[in-house]
Amino acid sequence: MKQEHEIMYDILVEFDRICKKHNLKYSLIDGTLLGAIRHQGFIPWDDDIDVGMLREDYDRLDAIIASELSEGYVYQTHETQPESVQAFAKIRSDRLLLIQDIVKDRNMHHGVWLDIFPFEYVPEDKALQDKQVEDIRSYNKKLKLLNYVIFNEDDSIIKKIAKSPFVFYTKLFGKNDKLSHRLIVKRDALIQQYNDRPSSLVANLSEGASPSYGRFVFERKIFDDFEDLQFEKDKFSCFKDYEAFLTTTYGDYLTPPPSDQQVGTHT
Repeated sequence: MKQEHEIMYDILVEFDRICKKHNLKYSLIDGTLLGAIRHQGFIPWDDDIDVGMLREDYDRLDAIIASELSEGYVYQTHETQPESVQAFAKIRSDRLLLIQDIVKDRNMHHGVWLDIFPFEYVPEDKALQDKQVEDIRSYNKKLKLLNYVIFNEDDSIIKKIAKSPFVFYTKLFGKNDKLSHRLIVKRDALIQQYNDRPSSLVANLSEGASPSYGRFVFERKIFDDFEDLQFEKDKFSCFKDYEAFLTTTYGDYLTPPPSDQQVGTHT
């Protein structure tokens, strides 16, 4: 992973430069934050970089980043590359391809990437939280059927027959898939459903692939205080209360997983 990590690190440096220039607040999150705490850099088997921002900073970044990125980097959202259907942004590098099987046929940039996740206000009522998550999940399931179903080598004949309509739909319509676009618009409205009613809680509702999707809810105040922590060759912005974030996300975050689980999740 050495080459991939070097390029991912360079993307992080570029992202950090833009955020500092425009006074945008962010934190390393998920495995990247865990790597900063446990390894002072990449988790050896991690295969991407994750950062998080409140929606207001995410939208400000979205508005200015196209004119700020240095040559060799590409900003990817559904708006900039319609065949990307994810609800969050990526910065990709031209230097190295890292192609995921489920999107290998999509007409979009496939370079090594950094993920940028917006954090949304969520209601304090647990029942409303659950309903929001399930409503978003229902749209993600539809989008998965239209965009991410592929034939695998170990698929049985019956499974291939069941997948065929969705595989051929994707191949036929691609970026002209108006149905997917309508679903994305509705899904993204649900993700931001409570942002006009700020509460004491926020969550990342854009990572629909995670089994624990929408279940990690954090105090809004975690985005008030940051500190720079070592990550590889430099220091980057992290939650000052990183312990609260990592404990909610991983539990005992200082204990590495068993060796058979020390694998990347994206490639």
